[in-house]
Amino acid sequence: MSNELHPMCLEAAQHIIDNKRFSELAIPAAAVPIIQQAWEDEPPALYGRFDLTYDGEQLKLLEYNVDTPTALVEAAIAQWYWLQERFPHLDQFNSIDEKLLTKWRD
Repeated sequence: MSNELHPMCLEAAQHIIDNKRFSELAIPAAAVPIIQQAWEDEPPALYGRFDLTYDGEQLKLLEYNVDTPTALVEAAIAQWYWLQERFPHLDQFNSIDEKLLTKWRD
């Protein structure tokens, strides 16, 4: 699901920028050039989190927080050290630390 939502969000952002719909989203005029420049510079994305709700019938996207990695680095470190202390012969089930290192090299 999130693999489908991500490109849709990028397309929506492009639409807002191309059609100058910032005021409809209550984005201050002073922020528009900064947003446009950041979009043009297109730094590599590191992390995103979808906030979704589901009422039993319909899935709804509430917001998409991108590159606000609250606790991501901490989770990667804490999970790795916990695993090494508790189960040194096993490997981590996720690859947060490896993916972070790869992305930072990019």
